[in-house]
Amino acid sequence: YIATRDSGWVDIVSNTSGAVAGFFLFDRWDEALLQYLSGWEERVETCLSLRRTCIFLLVYLGFFFTISIPLQEETRLSNWDTTSVMFVGSDGTARHAWRGQISRLQIWNRAIPEESARKLTAGEPAPGMETGLLASYEFMGPPPYEDQKKFLPALAWISSSPPAHASKPLDLDGSSWLSSAIPVTGLTQELKKTNQFAVRAVCTPADVADPEQLIVSISNGSGIRNLTLRRDGAHLVVWFRNPLSVYRSLLSWYIPGVFATRQVCDILVSYDGSDVSLYVDGKKQAQVYYLSPGAALAHKFLRLQSSWLDGYLVAYDTLIFVPAGLFLGVIARNPAAQKFIGRLWLLVGLFLPPVLFEFILVWVSGRAISAWQVSLCFFLTLLGAWLMNADRHDGSLSRTS
Repeated sequence: YIATRDSGWVDIVSNTSGAVAGFFLFDRWDEALLQYLSGWEERVETCLSLRRTCIFLLVYLGFFFTISIPLQEETRLSNWDTTSVMFVGSDGTARHAWRGQISRLQIWNRAIPEESARKLTAGEPAPGMETGLLASYEFMGPPPYEDQKKFLPALAWISSSPPAHASKPLDLDGSSWLSSAIPVTGLTQELKKTNQFAVRAVCTPADVADPEQLIVSISNGSGIRNLTLRRDGAHLVVWFRNPLSVYRSLLSWYIPGVFATRQVCDILVSYDGSDVSLYVDGKKQAQVYYLSPGAALAHKFLRLQSSWLDGYLVAYDTLIFVPAGLFLGVIARNPAAQKFIGRLWLLVGLFLPPVLFEFILVWVSGRAISAWQVSLCFFLTLLGAWLMNADRHDGSLSRTS
């Protein structure tokens, strides 16, 4: 069961017929196929001395580690527009203006740790939240609404029919919204420098049956957007500008079931330079949004889709570390590798590349070290080494007839 897909008879018939055909073909020609592959493997192994294999492994890893740097750089906020202004409840047009209440808006120049984000959106005390807090607006009383941190300009009414009185909290009817009178250039430059951000909005939709509506938008009059948070039915939609998202991509992140009619939502979106996390009312959303080197590489050939981002990451790691494991599997067969010092170097070869690769990505993106990604790369390396030697027993091909 995949939530974003429907089952179809075409898939069922093609997958089943392929499995059946594969079974009969292998039953008919398995011995010849295994002998051919075994002979090819032995010829390759004859050409690969221990020294050559080590050199090939180092060159292979060096190539991918090197190209991973510019690929990961494509996830940076390098192309944010410095002429953009801050809008609350719109993007400067009346097409998708917010209907409902907005009581608070906060922006940080860093990602928020999980425990702090949970507490903050649950209304609990969260120590240390003043660190990196650039702007904090409380929409109570009459406008203009001043930034309590004095970093961003005040937000004033942009309206076709100004409200008769200020409500507590701010209640928008779709004909009015807030905007800064000047560009928020300082905010844009600060976020480009840190390559991280966190945005918190506390809002209450009037009716989730209404069409698409914007909560927050940092954009300019020509349609260029740096960041948008919007509601689409009961879904929250997050989009922000980077070299991957501006063309040939569908990288709007749809999170279903966030909103309900006239229910308060405390939303925090946190970007650490590579990964986006979402917290709603004290709970972290299980969906993933990874901007990895794999996504940047796929972007050279495909139209990116947010639902495939985890697949790009795993495919790229597989491309690097399964072949690396195959090389290590060849090295492990050499008699020199059976000695103590050889086994020690094999362990270094298993553990060091995943750790080094992770530190490269952390250095480029600025995100925190991810233990699960290191574990994934280590598992893929181990898988490659196992595959190279899985059919070996006492140095020969093992067959069961």
